[in-house]
Amino acid sequence: CNQDRTQRGHWTRIAADARGGDAWVCWLRTPPETCVGRVLGRDAHPTLPATPASAGVVRKLAGEFVAPDASEDGVVGVFCVAPDEVDANG
Repeated sequence: CNQDRTQRGHWTRIAADARGGDAWVCWLRTPPETCVGRVLGRDAHPTLPATPASAGVVRKLAGEFVAPDASEDGVVGVFCVAPDEVDANG
């Protein structure tokens, strides 16, 4: 889920190895309860079925989340997108 520097570091190392440069982080700032609603509203997901236990997993991960910043290894910047900044009409 890339909720902390260590987990994101795996991806920035892959980017550096593949492209020889640094990476940008795209942070989709979706509220945790929106994520819970999506988990509970989907059918047949292979790892998080629509159950209260899965909602607990989402909330646990949200509580462990560390916001990304450009001081992380291999990161040159962070691009943040909040739900109200997305044009639902494309």
